[in-house]
Amino acid sequence: MQPSLTSTPDRSIQSWMRISLFVGLGVLGIKVAAYLLSHSQALLADVAESVVHQLAVGIATYLAYLQQKPADQNHPHGHGKFGFVSSGIEGMLILVTGVVILLSSIVHVFHPVPIEAGFVSMALVALSLFINGVLGFVLVRHGKKQKSLLLEANGHHVFTDSWTSLGALAALVLVKLTGHPILDPVCSCVIALVIIYSGAHITWRAFHGLTDGVNPQESEAITKELEAATIRQGGRVHNIQIRHDSLVVWVQAHVTFAEDETLRHVHDRLTVIEDDMTRAFPEVRALLHAEPEEHVDMAT
Repeated sequence: MQPSLTSTPDRSIQSWMRISLFVGLGVLGIKVAAYLLSHSQALLADVAESVVHQLAVGIATYLAYLQQKPADQNHPHGHGKFGFVSSGIEGMLILVTGVVILLSSIVHVFHPVPIEAGFVSMALVALSLFINGVLGFVLVRHGKKQKSLLLEANGHHVFTDSWTSLGALAALVLVKLTGHPILDPVCSCVIALVIIYSGAHITWRAFHGLTDGVNPQESEAITKELEAATIRQGGRVHNIQIRHDSLVVWVQAHVTFAEDETLRHVHDRLTVIEDDMTRAFPEVRALLHAEPEEHVDMAT
């Protein structure tokens, strides 16, 4: 049976992506001002990461619009895979940025330059850290609630932005306290490693999703619920296949009933099973194929 896609996550995903974009632009402005005051290599790394983040968010905002489009003739399962595409692009941009920052920071370790670690620049970095921390928490929480990898990846990237800001702030404080400018590029190297790890993690998750990789814990829970729902309707389920996109978990399975069941009874029971699955897992869309018991007995 073919369920509809009318219950896919609402347009709040797009709204949160726009909020992330505009808040991020404001935070970027704060960081640029702090860099112009301090000329810190660690803060420059933080600014560079934020620039890439804003570019990625811009792309992700457009792809969020695409993934919310309803199913059509060319995409009968909807456009949810665009969420993985967006996350993959964002992850690769983060990864490349981290490598570039790391190489630049290593050069400055051997050739450190003086910086101005003033209280104003520190306050600006602390402000950007606070804003990104709150925004990242909200995005990750809402992304998990909506089962949106796109929002969740964006939230984790904002958290990474917070870590880079924390590293930049630590660099300013350490240089202020010790007077050793070499600590600035050293902190920048640490920031770069955090960025590289985040980019690699996001890229791997996107690749895992695009290749229809499954979460073992999620699959086990869905399978158990489907088996229980089928037993309640007097049937048996086999040949269960689970496929994930960034919005929906597609579950395909064969369900067997007694051979003398009428088509109307089979249809009604399959509908109940599908409804039970959606209530238990709002992101699940079940595609169930009915078979008579005799068919399975002969096959085995």
